[in-house]
Amino acid sequence: MQIEIDPLQKRKSRAVIIMITGAFIMLFGFIITVVLFHYNHNFDLFLYGFTVIGLLVLSYGVYEML
Repeated sequence: MQIEIDPLQKRKSRAVIIMITGAFIMLFGFIITVVLFHYNHNFDLFLYGFTVIGLLVLSYGVYEML
């Protein structure tokens, strides 16, 4: 006997995974930005690119949660 998972519960668990992915993208961008800043390299791509991408993924996860 298998218990079926509610479709809403599947959607919420997928949304949590999407939000965690977005948060990790933003964290990765922050860490790379700090490292590049200390070595005096150009960090604009990581500062702005990864932050925007991470924020979009995170926002999509929040949208899926609703």
